[in-house]
Amino acid sequence: MAKPLKMLISYSHADESFVHDFKTHLASLKRKQIVEEWFDRELTAGDKFDEEIRANLLSADLVAFMISADFLSSWYCYEVELKTTLDRIENGEVRIIPIIIRTCKWKDTTLADYLAATKDGRPISKGSR
Repeated sequence: MAKPLKMLISYSHADESFVHDFKTHLASLKRKQIVEEWFDRELTAGDKFDEEIRANLLSADLVAFMISADFLSSWYCYEVELKTTLDRIENGEVRIIPIIIRTCKWKDTTLADYLAATKDGRPISKGSR
């Protein structure tokens, strides 16, 4: 049996409810051991925040970016998590999954170069019509 793909979920804490829903939808993939996910709420007291996130970013096979205006305005999400992942993409080490969760100007960013998981880049908060 193949090892599960390691997925890091990158998001703004303002969008945490979307992460909870996303994790619920990953349940069948986790049950089949296709994917295992990690996000920063798994950190515990005493963990070194930046070190742990970077270690998980560098070992991830997939990074799911939960895109919103809050994500785009977050220095840490954009300058650390996204840029680190983009460097790894250039080396063929990781794939990204942009998930547009709320209306924002994501097409004005480097994320526009990647196919979003949502149809036509439509925010999931708007439904899937």
